[in-house]
Amino acid sequence: MALNVTLSERDDNIELAGKSDSALGFISPETYFHLQVIQLWTSTAMTGAGLITNAFNIFAFFCLGLNDPVSTSLFVLSLADFCSFLFVTFLCVFQILTVYVETSTWSFNPFLLSLYVYRYNHIFYTMSLVTNMFIAVARCCCVSKALQFRHFFTLRRTHQGLVIMFAVSLAVSLPTIVTQEVRWLYLNNGNNVTSSARLLILPKQGHRQALDFHNIFNLSIFHHTCVFITFICLSSLVRTLKKMSKFRHQNSSSLTSTSRPSIKLAVKSSGTALRCDNTQTVTPGPTGKHTGSALNSKELQVVKLVSVLTAIFVSSRLVIIVIATMHQIFPEFGSGKRYHNLYYTCFSLGSIYSYGSAAANSIVYYKFNTKYRLFVLQQFCSGVQDDKAFIN
Repeated sequence: MALNVTLSERDDNIELAGKSDSALGFISPETYFHLQVIQLWTSTAMTGAGLITNAFNIFAFFCLGLNDPVSTSLFVLSLADFCSFLFVTFLCVFQILTVYVETSTWSFNPFLLSLYVYRYNHIFYTMSLVTNMFIAVARCCCVSKALQFRHFFTLRRTHQGLVIMFAVSLAVSLPTIVTQEVRWLYLNNGNNVTSSARLLILPKQGHRQALDFHNIFNLSIFHHTCVFITFICLSSLVRTLKKMSKFRHQNSSSLTSTSRPSIKLAVKSSGTALRCDNTQTVTPGPTGKHTGSALNSKELQVVKLVSVLTAIFVSSRLVIIVIATMHQIFPEFGSGKRYHNLYYTCFSLGSIYSYGSAAANSIVYYKFNTKYRLFVLQQFCSGVQDDKAFIN
């Protein structure tokens, strides 16, 4: 049945189109069908929301100016997510047509065509993956090794890195695309009076090898490596935030306890408090630097933004990794196996969470990016000016 491959990252699932539900697992065919219909409409809603939010993110970051590495990286991430959502939406719409519309008389199979077009999604899916990793790595290096990388991630190098990452994403995704072709097949009815045409999607030589490469390298080795690196960077950022929070708290307590006696001494010696000297003694931070130069408020907000953004991304990818790991440990928990229905139900839920997390990036930007928040308020709230009172 067509819904079996909804939102699956595995390209070899094309062979399952029209497959009967002989393998039930823990879910009956009727229950499985209803769950897939609910999942299909939920995915369509999620991808629609993702298109809108990422389109606005692209517009917002472009209007605010791509003058620093962080804004440029977030702009490219929003662009990659938007393009990915576009192809997923195309897949969802065509699957809805397959379920609710009689398409047997059409000159093409909308479901198979949507799967062919969906292959282009892997280019932007991979670009989103490596861009998330790049943002986490860059911020982790700038925070953990500030002296070594302070001037390394410049705007020019960021542009070069993003171009290289797009080239890599294109290179690893193209084999499954170029090893297929779309061809019109003209059918003669036998009397040479009328004829019909049928749109076919045919594999070329090497298509099976391209699928094997895609499944082993793109969806396993490359994907898991990027997620692992991102997770390591996230752990480092979280540790840094905890250290800074603890140190700021200790420093604040220290300043409070030392400032009061100094005022009392001034009053005692002169008899009259002519003035109160609020000069604070700067104490070395956890890295040996002064606290004032460790992380200013703007840099701290950037670290928080990247940390939350990365945490959401890693959590959404870990769900898919856990399902793939379970498939490796229990082979019957997989496509066309004994627990086929349960496998695709879990996979669909993981995909929905992944799309929802990408659609929710705007909330993270609004919370931790002051310029973005002000831009949103200016666009949707009349009378908002460039004033901090409207931002806080």
